[in-house]
Amino acid sequence: MTEQEARALGLGQINGGLVMSALYTQWYRREALEVLLADAGEDAEARAAVVQACRLHPDARWWLLHKRGWGVPAAAHWVSVLGEEVNRATGVRQPPAA
Repeated sequence: MTEQEARALGLGQINGGLVMSALYTQWYRREALEVLLADAGEDAEARAAVVQACRLHPDARWWLLHKRGWGVPAAAHWVSVLGEEVNRATGVRQPPAA
């Protein structure tokens, strides 16, 4: 996914103090979008919820704090970081914590 494609989904510029921070966070956001949109498939409601979850975090600091560590699969990471917000938006209930 390119930055232009992310912008076409309604995602604006990342807010951040340093240029490099903004560049890295745009990369993290695109990775999250690619992974979560692929998981959503053709479900329009789920796809809209993914875009909204990413839109809720326009700040570079949030993306830097939640970046994926080395050796962590992208799919597992972004589902764990943004999955609850996506599920909340689509009305999917999570089982209570044990």
